[in-house]
Parts: sequence; C-alpha cells; structure tokens
Amino acid sequence: MTLKMKPEKRFPLGKYILGIALMFLQLSALGRNPAGMSYDLQVLDSGHVVTNQAVSLRFSFASQLGGDIVFVETHATKTDLQGNASAILGEGKPEKGNFDQIDLATGTYFIQVEYDLSGQGNYHLLSNSRLLSVTRVQKWLFGREKFNTVLTIIIVIWLGIIVYLLMTGRRISRLEKDLKKMKQ
Repeated sequence: MTLKMKPEKRFPLGKYILGIALMFLQLSALGRNPAGMSYDLQVLDSGHVVTNQAVSLRFSFASQLGGDIVFVETHATKTDLQGNASAILGEGKPEKGNFDQIDLATGTYFIQVEYDLSGQGNYHLLSNSRLLSVTRVQKWLFGREKFNTVLTIIIVIWLGIIVYLLMTGRRISRLEKDLKKMKQ
C-alpha cells in the first residue's frame, strides 16, 4: 500500500518579512505623539459670553510669568452658542518660535491667551496660566523617540512569535490529520 501525501504548501518567507515590516511601520506611526495640544476655552468680552462670532485667538508661551515669550501663534476660529472655541496648539499660524522646540518635559511654561473680535489685531487678554503637569508627564512618557522605538520593537517581536506559533500549529495539525489517515 502506497501512501501519497500532498505536498505541503509553502509560504514564501518574503511575505512574512513584508508583513512584519508593514506592521512595524504601522505601529511606529501609532506610537508617535501628535505634535499639537488641544485647547478649549470660553470667550468672554467685558464679562459677556461671545456667541456665534468669528474670533482670532493668540497663544503665547513663556518660561516664566511675564518672562520672555518663546512661542506665539494665532488661530482663526468661531465660537458656538455657549461662547466656546477650540484650537490645536502647534497647528496655528506661527508668529514667533517653533512649537516643536518647546520642551514641556523639562521646563515650566506659562500660556497667555488673547482674543480679537474685530480682526484688526487688537488683542485683549483672556487668561494667563501655568501649564500643568499632565502635559509634561504625557510628553515625558510618549514624546521620546527611544521609548517609541523600544516599544515598537517589543510589539513586533511578540507579533512575530505569535505568527510563528500559529504557522507551526497549522503544520502540526496537518501532520496529525495525515497520521490519522494513515491509521485508517
């Protein structure tokens, strides 16, 4: 009695390498922290809520209260029914400095927010406050390239191990089926 075994389908190694490379690229993109910071506010003019109106916002960063300004940018936006507006700091029109060069992990920064309802560049102070530690912790944890690279490598290695185990498991189950056929 001659037993004919079907040839095992082979998966080219190139497909695995390509798949792992694509996962690595995708994971490294997911591991990056966006270069902006969301800022929501309510616009008040002389104590009254400014509703449904175009407003220009200017954000200034300083290393100390009343100190030298290291970064300034403006945003053109509109308030809603409650006078709320939002902006993503780092994505506005820069007037001074570069948002990416502000190191929130090592320094204390104050943010000054101003508004202009006329569109003429007549800005009025809305608030002046210190950036709190949540942003600094987030920058420290997720803004470092070394952390992102190590995390990505660990994830890719684990995914590679899982794929290997799954493929090995398929081969073992095929062999078990072939052995059962042989016994019959």
